[in-house]
Amino acid sequence: MAISYTGMQQLLANSVVELAFIRRNEKAGWPSNRRMLCTNSVSLLSSLAGRMALNFRVPTQPPPYNAKDKNLFITWDIFMQNYRALPLESVIVVNAIPVSNEKEIDLFWEYFDKALRPMSSNDKTQFMKK
Repeated sequence: MAISYTGMQQLLANSVVELAFIRRNEKAGWPSNRRMLCTNSVSLLSSLAGRMALNFRVPTQPPPYNAKDKNLFITWDIFMQNYRALPLESVIVVNAIPVSNEKEIDLFWEYFDKALRPMSSNDKTQFMKK
């Protein structure tokens, strides 16, 4: 499903999103595609739990380029705990977990505690390689 830059920004601001995408740069030993859980939800990321469990940190400076001009969007990668710039044209939205209000955020943290927190490094790698 094609999604606009604005649509992706809105989705990321209000959801934790599972994406599949084609890598811009090949990585030895890894497939050419990757999956990711990511979000730009300020409420989720800047919460105490977001800063502790997701290791979120506010960017100290803007990227040295205009991401939109390069058809890239920047988001917080939950497993790698860092910012990623992804090419909009190669992204497929697999799933979205809404986190636009306190109740939805609480439900996400329940899911995180049951399904994501127990994942080993190998489990996370396998998820990313699917």
